[in-house]
Amino acid sequence: DSMEKSEFYVEKVSFGSKLNPKSEKLLKLIERVHAEEATAPRKIKALALNKNNFFWFLEKRRATKRKIHIEDLAVTQRGDENGPETETSTRIVVSKRISITGNTCVLLFIELGPEISHLNIDEIQRQCLSPEIVIPRIKIVLTKNKITVRENLHVLQFLKKNITAT
Repeated sequence: DSMEKSEFYVEKVSFGSKLNPKSEKLLKLIERVHAEEATAPRKIKALALNKNNFFWFLEKRRATKRKIHIEDLAVTQRGDENGPETETSTRIVVSKRISITGNTCVLLFIELGPEISHLNIDEIQRQCLSPEIVIPRIKIVLTKNKITVRENLHVLQFLKKNITAT
Protein backbone atom coordinates (compact mmCIF):
# COMPACT_ATOMS: atom_id res chain seq x y z
CA ASP A 1 0.00 0.00 0.00
CA SER A 2 1.18 3.48 -0.81
CA MET A 3 1.74 5.87 2.09
CA GLU A 4 1.48 8.86 -0.27
CA LYS A 5 -2.31 8.86 -0.43
CA SER A 6 -3.06 7.86 3.15
CA GLU A 7 -3.26 10.08 6.22
CA PHE A 8 -0.81 9.51 9.06
CA TYR A 9 -1.79 10.68 12.52
CA VAL A 10 -0.33 9.42 15.78
CA GLU A 11 -2.07 10.38 19.01
CA LYS A 12 0.63 9.15 21.44
CA VAL A 13 3.77 7.02 21.24
CA SER A 14 5.68 5.60 24.20
CA PHE A 15 8.67 3.26 24.32
CA GLY A 16 9.39 1.15 27.39
CA SER A 17 12.77 -0.09 28.56
CA LYS A 18 13.18 -2.86 25.96
CA LEU A 19 12.74 -2.99 22.22
CA ASN A 20 9.81 -5.15 21.29
CA PRO A 21 8.39 -6.07 17.87
CA LYS A 22 5.69 -3.39 18.14
CA SER A 23 8.32 -0.68 18.66
CA GLU A 24 10.34 -1.88 15.65
CA LYS A 25 7.24 -1.78 13.42
CA LEU A 26 6.47 1.76 14.58
CA LEU A 27 10.03 2.91 13.86
CA LYS A 28 9.74 1.49 10.34
CA LEU A 29 6.41 3.28 9.86
CA ILE A 30 7.91 6.60 10.99
CA GLU A 31 10.84 6.01 8.65
CA ARG A 32 8.50 5.36 5.69
CA VAL A 33 6.49 8.50 6.37
CA HIS A 34 9.57 10.71 6.64
CA ALA A 35 11.62 9.03 3.90
CA GLU A 36 10.64 11.33 1.04
CA GLU A 37 11.40 14.76 2.49
CA ALA A 38 14.18 16.47 4.42
CA THR A 39 11.60 18.06 6.70
CA ALA A 40 8.41 16.09 7.04
CA PRO A 41 5.20 18.11 7.10
CA ARG A 42 3.38 15.57 9.28
CA LYS A 43 3.63 15.80 13.04
CA ILE A 44 3.48 13.21 15.76
CA LYS A 45 1.02 14.52 18.34
CA ALA A 46 2.82 13.17 21.45
CA LEU A 47 5.97 11.12 22.02
CA ALA A 48 7.22 9.87 25.39
CA LEU A 49 10.75 8.47 25.48
CA ASN A 50 11.51 7.15 28.95
CA LYS A 51 14.05 4.84 30.56
CA ASN A 52 16.99 6.21 28.55
CA ASN A 53 15.49 5.66 25.09
CA PHE A 54 16.09 9.11 23.58
CA PHE A 55 19.53 8.43 22.10
CA TRP A 56 18.46 4.90 21.14
CA PHE A 57 15.51 6.41 19.23
CA LEU A 58 17.84 8.73 17.30
CA GLU A 59 20.14 5.81 16.44
CA LYS A 60 17.29 3.61 15.23
CA ARG A 61 15.91 6.46 13.13
CA ARG A 62 18.68 5.68 10.61
CA ALA A 63 18.14 8.92 8.70
CA THR A 64 21.15 11.20 8.58
CA LYS A 65 19.58 14.58 7.70
CA ARG A 66 15.98 14.52 8.84
CA LYS A 67 13.72 16.41 11.20
CA ILE A 68 11.02 14.65 13.16
CA HIS A 69 8.16 17.00 14.01
CA ILE A 70 6.44 16.38 17.35
CA GLU A 71 3.87 18.54 19.14
CA ASP A 72 4.36 17.23 22.69
CA LEU A 73 7.66 15.57 23.71
CA ALA A 74 8.49 14.00 27.08
CA VAL A 75 12.02 12.66 27.60
CA THR A 76 13.63 10.90 30.56
CA GLN A 77 17.32 10.33 29.85
CA ARG A 78 19.63 9.54 32.77
CA GLY A 79 23.37 9.17 32.78
CA ASP A 80 26.22 11.11 31.22
CA GLU A 81 25.86 10.08 27.58
CA ASN A 82 26.64 12.85 25.09
CA GLY A 83 24.47 11.48 22.31
CA PRO A 84 23.79 8.46 20.14
CA GLU A 85 26.63 6.00 19.59
CA THR A 86 26.45 6.55 15.83
CA GLU A 87 26.67 10.11 14.52
CA THR A 88 23.39 11.61 13.35
CA SER A 89 22.13 15.00 12.28
CA THR A 90 18.51 14.02 12.90
CA ARG A 91 16.75 16.64 14.98
CA ILE A 92 13.43 16.56 16.78
CA VAL A 93 11.42 19.74 16.25
CA VAL A 94 9.00 20.30 19.14
CA SER A 95 6.14 22.66 18.38
CA LYS A 96 4.05 22.92 21.58
CA ARG A 97 5.27 21.25 24.79
CA ILE A 98 8.54 19.73 25.93
CA SER A 99 9.45 18.07 29.21
CA ILE A 100 12.98 16.80 29.83
CA THR A 101 14.10 14.92 32.93
CA GLY A 102 17.78 14.13 33.34
CA ASN A 103 20.56 14.55 30.80
CA THR A 104 21.05 18.03 29.33
CA CYS A 105 22.71 16.66 26.18
CA VAL A 106 19.22 15.82 24.93
CA LEU A 107 18.91 19.53 24.08
CA LEU A 108 21.61 19.16 21.41
CA PHE A 109 19.16 17.15 19.29
CA ILE A 110 16.03 19.25 19.83
CA GLU A 111 14.81 22.38 18.09
CA LEU A 112 12.02 24.44 19.62
CA GLY A 113 9.28 25.43 17.21
CA PRO A 114 7.86 28.96 17.01
CA GLU A 115 4.63 27.98 18.81
CA ILE A 116 6.24 26.40 21.89
CA SER A 117 4.07 27.08 24.93
CA HIS A 118 5.50 24.81 27.65
CA LEU A 119 9.13 24.09 28.53
CA ASN A 120 9.83 21.86 31.53
CA ILE A 121 13.46 20.90 32.12
CA ASP A 122 13.35 18.96 35.37
CA GLU A 123 16.54 18.14 37.27
CA ILE A 124 18.85 19.98 34.88
CA GLN A 125 19.62 22.77 37.33
CA ARG A 126 20.21 20.19 40.09
CA GLN A 127 22.59 18.32 37.77
CA CYS A 128 24.43 21.54 37.03
CA LEU A 129 25.20 21.91 40.74
CA SER A 130 26.67 18.39 40.97
CA PRO A 131 30.51 18.41 41.24
CA GLU A 132 30.80 15.28 39.04
CA ILE A 133 28.98 16.83 36.08
CA VAL A 134 30.61 19.82 34.42
CA ILE A 135 27.63 21.83 33.19
CA PRO A 136 27.09 25.51 33.94
CA ARG A 137 24.22 26.53 36.21
CA ILE A 138 21.08 27.29 34.21
CA LYS A 139 17.82 28.97 35.13
CA ILE A 140 15.17 29.11 32.40
CA VAL A 141 11.81 30.85 32.70
CA LEU A 142 9.16 30.46 30.01
CA THR A 143 6.49 33.11 29.61
CA LYS A 144 4.09 33.80 26.78
CA ASN A 145 6.12 34.18 23.57
CA LYS A 146 9.39 34.47 25.51
CA ILE A 147 12.05 32.30 27.14
CA THR A 148 14.16 34.04 29.79
CA VAL A 149 17.57 32.56 30.64
CA ARG A 150 19.34 33.66 33.83
CA GLU A 151 22.62 32.76 35.55
CA ASN A 152 24.56 31.52 32.52
CA LEU A 153 23.98 32.15 28.84
CA HIS A 154 25.80 28.92 27.85
CA VAL A 155 22.40 27.26 27.43
CA LEU A 156 21.54 29.57 24.52
CA GLN A 157 23.45 27.35 22.12
CA PHE A 158 20.83 24.65 22.75
CA LEU A 159 17.78 26.78 22.01
CA LYS A 160 16.96 27.45 18.36
CA LYS A 161 14.24 30.03 18.87
CA ASN A 162 13.91 33.78 19.23
CA ILE A 163 14.59 34.30 22.92
CA THR A 164 15.13 37.05 25.46
CA ALA A 165 18.04 36.60 27.85
CA THR A 166 18.34 38.57 31.07
